[in-house]
Amino acid sequence: MENKKTIVIAAPAFNEAKILPVFLRELENIVSSRMQVGGAFVDFTQYNIKVVIINDGSTDETLAVLCDYMGSLDLEIVDLARNFGHVAACMACIDLVDCDALVLMDSDLQDDPNAIAQFIAMWEAGYGVVYAVRTSRKEAGLLKIAFSAYYRLLNLITNIKMPTDAGNFSLMDKKILEHIKKIPLRNRYLPGLRAYMGFKQTGVSVPRRERHDKKSRVGLKGLFNLAFNGIFSFSYLPIRLFNVLGVFSLLIAMSLSFFALWSKLVSDGIVVAWASQIISIAFFGGINILGLGIIGEYVARIHDQIKGYPPYIVRDILKPNAKRTGRG
Repeated sequence: MENKKTIVIAAPAFNEAKILPVFLRELENIVSSRMQVGGAFVDFTQYNIKVVIINDGSTDETLAVLCDYMGSLDLEIVDLARNFGHVAACMACIDLVDCDALVLMDSDLQDDPNAIAQFIAMWEAGYGVVYAVRTSRKEAGLLKIAFSAYYRLLNLITNIKMPTDAGNFSLMDKKILEHIKKIPLRNRYLPGLRAYMGFKQTGVSVPRRERHDKKSRVGLKGLFNLAFNGIFSFSYLPIRLFNVLGVFSLLIAMSLSFFALWSKLVSDGIVVAWASQIISIAFFGGINILGLGIIGEYVARIHDQIKGYPPYIVRDILKPNAKRTGRG
């Protein structure tokens, strides 16, 4: 038992009482199986497999459902004091585990647990990070296009090479986890942090499955926050773009000034003052507001960082055959 490598499968859960039994049964079947990957076999019984579920302040029966499965799985439940959001719950998955490798995934069955065997096979082949490349998505057409465009835009504007169409679903070696834990960022973008770490990484094609109730727990606001985390954590292009717009607006102002002088002194034309003023005010006002918004995003993240609030608070940790460790 002592010679076995420990692999933790961790997933945040928020109001997933209906789908968790299906998710946990799939994990239960997988961790007791021997699966063929390419020309090799991955025998899960040769590893010490643990499952950690982060209950992110669920208001339904999620916690009760998880407790019911503690007897059949080596399941540990981390119960957060309230709903801190998907990013914070993923941070808890990373911060609170001690293992040789961590598989981080969602609990809503969009991430296919069968891909874990491929992750382990590539990890044993020497890769420090193995991430899922979402070869297909089940979202609406417009949302699917938005996701695809975002990943490609992010890769274009950042200073590091990020994997395209790769989210949180991944396996990370202990060395990677230790380095990520040392980064004191609150607004983390995990695919970017993984890419920043370097080491040997590879992607595995994994079709993205459909949500069981077709309703995202992250929400549109959460998706925007996650997108902004990726852009403002790994790129200075937005604020540099504002500098370019500033130079461009200055050139526009100079051109308007020369045009007004030329019309007055050379061609005896009449420049309608109110029209040019309104156009100039609207143009420069829009540039200024855009610039303030971009600067505000960076400042807000700095303010968020220096406040020192914990990204999440653990109310309780429930382990198999162990007493409750928290209160409330």
